[in-house]
Amino acid sequence: MPVEEEISQTEVGVYHNLILENFIEIHKTPSVLASSSNTDEFIRLMSDYGAAVRLAYKNNAPAGDIDRWVCDILDVSLNCRQSQLVDHIINRGLSATDAIKKVYGTNSISPLIFSYVDEIEKTIDQYGGTTPCENKLNLLYVNYIKSATNSEEKQLISWIAGVADGSYEYWDTQYTVWNPRLQGRFWNSTLRIGKRILISDVAGAIGYVAGSKLGWITGALTWKAVAATAGVASIIGGVDQLLEEIMSVKSTDTNTEYSVSRKEIHKAYYVRVKELGL
Repeated sequence: MPVEEEISQTEVGVYHNLILENFIEIHKTPSVLASSSNTDEFIRLMSDYGAAVRLAYKNNAPAGDIDRWVCDILDVSLNCRQSQLVDHIINRGLSATDAIKKVYGTNSISPLIFSYVDEIEKTIDQYGGTTPCENKLNLLYVNYIKSATNSEEKQLISWIAGVADGSYEYWDTQYTVWNPRLQGRFWNSTLRIGKRILISDVAGAIGYVAGSKLGWITGALTWKAVAATAGVASIIGGVDQLLEEIMSVKSTDTNTEYSVSRKEIHKAYYVRVKELGL
């Protein structure tokens, strides 16, 4: 697949985090959308996610019709099976690489990328919540970018690094915005909430590329879409692990995703954008 012009992984992380910041503010804002069932909750989550993406790219629009682009991203996020990835990681205890293999297949990405993701997970497991973590993640990136054998592999490593760095920076400092009751416990080695959300995020970034290889995504692979589609995995993980306890939000049931039409989600997105005045 063709790739966009090279972009620094820092910028990928910045936009990824902006989407998360936007989402939590939007999701805490009352809506006219129904919320009486798991299906309603899922539609609301996706509409809020779409609104968060739109707001993040409002002044740096990736297309002439930003709403049409956001609806395409909503479709891509569903096609990328982000709910399945998060379910395998958070509820079933799989590693990021095992979850990716389960959803997309063992040959969905190169062995080098699987190795990189494994090392990211080990680093987060060992150093999450401590000062050395970000430096360790950066060192991993430097080592693996040198080992890449082609431009697409280098691009994916750069995107993964941007998502991993951005996600760590965001969740390490902002998790109490989602759930203040977890103060001091986000990186708890027993709860393992922080690790699960971060590796869901990394798996989400890879899902975008893996999905393209299966024909679910057409056209150029773009860093803006990677930031957005990784973000929804992080959001689903955050809702499942952090918001359930303090809001009337139910865990995302992967079966719910299949019972909802794209048309329903698009309609809810337009409703949400209008009521938020975006």
